[in-house]
Amino acid sequence: MLHTTWIDGTGDLTHALWVRRRVFVEEQGFSAEQDVDEWDVVARHVVLYEGARPIGTARMLPLPENGARLGRVAVLASHRAQGCGDLLMKLMMRVCLDAGRAYFVVHAQKDKAAFYARYGFAFHGEEYLEEGCPHIPMRVEAAAVVWPKKCSQARSAGRQYRAPTKM
Repeated sequence: MLHTTWIDGTGDLTHALWVRRRVFVEEQGFSAEQDVDEWDVVARHVVLYEGARPIGTARMLPLPENGARLGRVAVLASHRAQGCGDLLMKLMMRVCLDAGRAYFVVHAQKDKAAFYARYGFAFHGEEYLEEGCPHIPMRVEAAAVVWPKKCSQARSAGRQYRAPTKM
């Protein structure tokens, strides 16, 4: 059974960082030093579990003018194409929308931009390299958020997850 845990950046990030290490460091080749950054301690993190095993994670940060930056979305290879990434996005965006956030920003790996575009994100800035990997800043206004059909099952499943009381 799938379930989630929400963690403040000052809490125990062991499972979130374990998933990120598997995906970003071991699989994609980013440096461990680059993955863990100064934003982890001020972010809200969500970890998705199957039973006791962490299988996905993501984080969200408040931005000026009532925005939110979503990022570090990572799902173990064994659980991709099953709606887990969509569930993480839906949960984070729902929490942010319920908190009255006006817009969302992501810095997407270029080859993952289509995933975010399905939610209404559009290019918003210049492409840049992070450790040799092209990234694209993307943004969507809260009023323009799209809930893709592919995540409708994840959206329904998301109702059983307890959201944090604050962003």
